[in-house]
Amino acid sequence: MVCSDQELSSITGLVGSAAASSICARYNVAAVGQANAISAWAVGEMLTQQQQLQAAQFELSQVAYGLDTFFLVINTSLVFMMQLGFAMFVGGVVRTKNISSILMKSFMDSIISGVCWYVVGYGFSHGLKSPTNAFIGNWDFALSGTTSQRPEHEWQMFVWTWAFCGASATIMAGAVAERVTFV
Repeated sequence: MVCSDQELSSITGLVGSAAASSICARYNVAAVGQANAISAWAVGEMLTQQQQLQAAQFELSQVAYGLDTFFLVINTSLVFMMQLGFAMFVGGVVRTKNISSILMKSFMDSIISGVCWYVVGYGFSHGLKSPTNAFIGNWDFALSGTTSQRPEHEWQMFVWTWAFCGASATIMAGAVAERVTFV
């Protein structure tokens, strides 16, 4: 579809030459009128821009999710290294014969805290299915309620909070250094 020279110059005066060429190429200006052709073109451009914006927002949300996950993984590893640091600290202040016992206790603290956190700890701290019990969680024991429909970072938050659980257990194990031996 092509506009007449008069229609093209009139539309060019309203929206510019690039837009006028696009309007004349897409619409029969003589049949629908200049105002309707310009309105239809403007709506089409707005819809195209809206689709591009939605695609960009989706891509940004994916980047944000990746960065959030990266942040949680890196910081989880740092918190978990606190256990190693505390085990080395306690190993340095005990007598030589108790070093292997302290290191084994710290290792077992990590394993036992992971199992306990999985079975009951996460459910107690984050498992509120209904707001009837605001003191302690009553759901999601052993991650039974964790699905893809739950909050975005459910699995990452589980590991993040487990690292703190394990670190606190290792710190408490330092209180029994040289008082209890690992069998």
